Amino acid sequence: MDAGRREYIREEVSLPGRPVSYWIDTTDPEPLEALAGTTVDVDVAILGGGIAGITLADELKRLGASVAVIEMRRVGCGVTGHTTAKITVQHGEIYADLEDAHGGEAATLYASAQKAALEHIAETVAWRGIECDFERAPSYLFAQNEASRESLEREAEAAQRAGVPMELLDNAPLPFPTTCGVRLVDQALFHPLRYLLALADGIPGDGSHIFERTRALEIDGHEGRGIVTTDRGLVRADHIVLATHYPFYDKAALFTRMHAERSYALAVDLAEPPDAGMYYSSEEGGRSLRWHPVADGGLAVVAGEGHKAGQGGDERERYRALARWAGEHLGADSVTHHWSTQDNHSVDRLPFVGQMPGTPTVWVATGFGSWGMTNGTVAATMLAGRIAGTASELDDLLSPSRVNPGASAKSFLRENLDVAAHFVGDKLSSPDKVPIDQIPIGVGRVIAAEEGRVAVYRASAAEVHTLSPRCTHLGCELHFNIAEKTWDCPCHGGRFTAEGMVVQGPPVRDLTRKTESGDDAPTAGPAKRPTGGAL
Repeated sequence: MDAGRREYIREEVSLPGRPVSYWIDTTDPEPLEALAGTTVDVDVAILGGGIAGITLADELKRLGASVAVIEMRRVGCGVTGHTTAKITVQHGEIYADLEDAHGGEAATLYASAQKAALEHIAETVAWRGIECDFERAPSYLFAQNEASRESLEREAEAAQRAGVPMELLDNAPLPFPTTCGVRLVDQALFHPLRYLLALADGIPGDGSHIFERTRALEIDGHEGRGIVTTDRGLVRADHIVLATHYPFYDKAALFTRMHAERSYALAVDLAEPPDAGMYYSSEEGGRSLRWHPVADGGLAVVAGEGHKAGQGGDERERYRALARWAGEHLGADSVTHHWSTQDNHSVDRLPFVGQMPGTPTVWVATGFGSWGMTNGTVAATMLAGRIAGTASELDDLLSPSRVNPGASAKSFLRENLDVAAHFVGDKLSSPDKVPIDQIPIGVGRVIAAEEGRVAVYRASAAEVHTLSPRCTHLGCELHFNIAEKTWDCPCHGGRFTAEGMVVQGPPVRDLTRKTESGDDAPTAGPAKRPTGGAL
């Protein structure tokens, strides 16, 4: 496996399994070119090489457009490479909520779009002959508490009204007790990166490009052709699409209407696997699992332990809790891989897909929740049509400009109060006064120093990284993620390596590095300085 696909991941020896997504660990594509300090002209520039960006590029190229995909790291190694890869129309208890908040027609439109996305993936796999372990399987919602039966009955009834034939069961076919289940047949599982990389293979050529290891920094989309400024050159296009998970160019103030949530996954070996399918707990703090076939049998992907980004406490305990659950409930023999992911959840549970307000050349796709395989495909096919001049029946429902106070007011207020609490409260809290040489190896902390608060990561006795603790998006104070060795923003989910380089947007600028004199310096690479007392 190409080490570049794991460039920001560090070993945490106390955790079970390899610290890498199973999907990334079992693919090894040839690296693609970076933008080579030039200006490239295309019809459409697409920022982000995940399921939405690559599917959109594939669709547009088939329609005759030239495209340039701009990816900060490697294709698929962001959110798509860390998914649990469930292709399903069953998105937790969503249809009852959509019906209440947006009306029955909205729930039906959402269901129809998800079904179309599932079939789009299935048909693409079939006609291209993509070897990605695609398999039809049922999806289940399940509960372990009798009190949850009423809400699952409500969801099944709302789903049926929306045209999704869910079936209520007395239990789910799992090796531990359940009190209720809701089954939806003919859903699907696959290896997401093998699928994505097969699509990506057909994009370069005939005036189209994929630029890896190229970071978009600025967008000018107001007049004439749009311009994307990157760290390696310019891309000019008639249309620009932000498929970057969390858009850094945000004329719709989407950051006030979404929150970033992290969750954790393990790949485990099972002596007695469950029936092939997807299983998702309807209860708070619950788990999900899915079976995946491999050459000598199979493994299960177990996920859960979700929390808001930058607010997870000791993230290592999240993995350990999942491992304990897998052993107790599934009889897991061993953990082969562990990884985490990050999803953007909108306040009204619908994605944001469409034109960025006031910028006719800029489009956005984000807010997919935990269901990026279908929502990302919905966004891609919808935007391909919109760019080609075809309206969509989803335009109003998913518009980034939509206003529906009745559907989102409480969530909007709650999320923004939480952001405000961290934006202000973290800056007023007392930083650690521990000397640098007393910070444990492999740990980062925000400490007090002569020039103010400083983020310090102690990589070894001889290697210390001293950084600004402020996210370069809007200035919230970062929290150290001890499991991933990253600095995470509790406001909008931006993430940086221990050395201060951007891992995940919305920030596009690296953290500034603190020098011994207390001045700031750009983060141009690993900064090493001898340890001592306080900075």
